[in-house]
Amino acid sequence: MDALKDSLNAMAEMFEEKISEFQQGLDNGPTTKTNTSLAAELNSFRTFVLSAMNTLQRQVEFLGIEAQNATSARSQRREVGRCYFTCL
Repeated sequence: MDALKDSLNAMAEMFEEKISEFQQGLDNGPTTKTNTSLAAELNSFRTFVLSAMNTLQRQVEFLGIEAQNATSARSQRREVGRCYFTCL
């Protein structure tokens, strides 16, 4: 799980870095309607990707919690089974 979280964080950092580089290129270039339109699309795309990555991260965290709960439930069942057989 930690490796997956680290990968997600690395992807987010790389994405932000590349988007910033692209944005600097737009800012330094001549201002035209095409650049303005492209900048709006870039902002929309950035919002979408970051939202998708946040959703994916929440899902990974949820899966981790589910795995912990399943492990805990198995441990509890084993403990109940041991108590049952030792109490007889």
